Amino acid sequence: MMYSEEQLNGLIYRYPEYVSKEHLRLIAHISKRVARELLIKGFIPCKNNGKQTRQYTIAMTDIIKYLRERETYPEKYDIGPIPSSSRGKIMLKVSPLITMPENFSHMLETFYDKQFKLFPDVITVAQASEITGHTHTSINRWCKDKKFIAFKKGSSYMIPKVSLIEFMVGSEYRTLKYKSQKQRETIFDFYKDYSSLIKL
Repeated sequence: MMYSEEQLNGLIYRYPEYVSKEHLRLIAHISKRVARELLIKGFIPCKNNGKQTRQYTIAMTDIIKYLRERETYPEKYDIGPIPSSSRGKIMLKVSPLITMPENFSHMLETFYDKQFKLFPDVITVAQASEITGHTHTSINRWCKDKKFIAFKKGSSYMIPKVSLIEFMVGSEYRTLKYKSQKQRETIFDFYKDYSSLIKL
């Protein structure tokens, strides 16, 4: 569910200053398992009293911040797969990407340029796999589907690094349902370095 700004502001008056994990689940329209992972992994600040019931106390202001940011920066709140004995793996589901702040894409592109500056300007499929953490099969499929510029050299693809980075900055890559561990680690480093500069 997407909240309008008016609805988000209204939540402050509907709920007390601090609420429980169950409130978080209901407000954010997520499962108990996802709510717990968001709190355990520090995506939403909370106080943990160690008790079996009402273990977590969460400020409503932090929940509202999460609701705002998950619409604009879905990859920031991708908690990855959560084991489930009965249903295999589930992923945190977020709403489709909406309009991004103008400076966000530029900052992300600059970050990637610095992260991968040691790679040549034109890279192989193996190097693209190293950069993204995705398999050679995925990279080859993206080349074939023209997700970015790539050209054949013999039987292999060669990829301009700038073209791959443009794809990585775009919404299709950032909202992949199944992200590689490398992708998650890289975007975590980005938010750690740039969070104070990102304007919501």
